[in-house]
Amino acid sequence: SWSSAKAVAYREMRGLSHGMGTAVTVQRMVFGNAGGLSGAGVGFTRNPSDGDPAPWVDFLFNAQGEDVVSGRRSAQGHDRLAAIAPRVWEELLEATKALERHFGDMQDFEFTVEDGKLFLLQTREGKRTPQAAARIALDMADEGLIDRDTARSRTAGLDAAALTTRVIVAEDGAAATLGHAATASSGVASGVVALNEEQVAAAEAAGKPAILARENAETHDVALID
Repeated sequence: SWSSAKAVAYREMRGLSHGMGTAVTVQRMVFGNAGGLSGAGVGFTRNPSDGDPAPWVDFLFNAQGEDVVSGRRSAQGHDRLAAIAPRVWEELLEATKALERHFGDMQDFEFTVEDGKLFLLQTREGKRTPQAAARIALDMADEGLIDRDTARSRTAGLDAAALTTRVIVAEDGAAATLGHAATASSGVASGVVALNEEQVAAAEAAGKPAILARENAETHDVALID
C-alpha cells in the first residue's frame, strides 16, 4: 500500500519524502469476514465533526477493514451492531472510555469482531474540525480527563472565524432542494458539479470552483478531496 496511487498522492500533498519507511506491527490475524457475528469497523471516541461525546462508528458485518475504509461498500452506523450484537457494542463503549482515559484525547480507532469477540486493532489521535476541537477540549476538562491548562493549550490556536457556522439561503427563499448527500469535508462551498477527475481538472483550468460528486467518497479520491 506504500506505493499505491493514493499513498503517493497523499505524500506529495503533504510534502513527505517517498524515501521514508513505515512502521510495521506483526500481530495475529482475526477475521471479520468469518460470517455470523463477525465484522469490521472504524470509529472515533467522539464525533469529529461537532464534538458530541457519543462515539461515532462505521461498521460492516462479514467484512475486513479495507471494505469499510475504501468506500467500496456502504458501512452502517452503530445501530445495527448494537441491535444484533449488543454485548459487543457495550464492550466497544467501554473500550472507547478506556482509550480516552489512557491517552487523554479523542481517538480514531479500528476494530474487528470475530464470531462475537471484539478486537481493537489500532488507535491514534483523531482529526477533528475546529468546532469539535473546542467542544472536546472543554468537555474533557469538565470530565476530569485533562486539566484546564491542557484544554487551554488545545484551544489557543483555534481561529475564531473557524468556529462560526454559515448557512446558504436563496435570495428569493423559494429555491428547490435538488438532493442531499454526505460531505467528505466540512464547510460551505459553491461551484460547478464535477463527476470525475477530468471534470475537476477542466473546471480548475477554466478558473471555476468545482464540487466533486461521487456515489461514495473513496480513498483513491484523496488528492481531489483535499
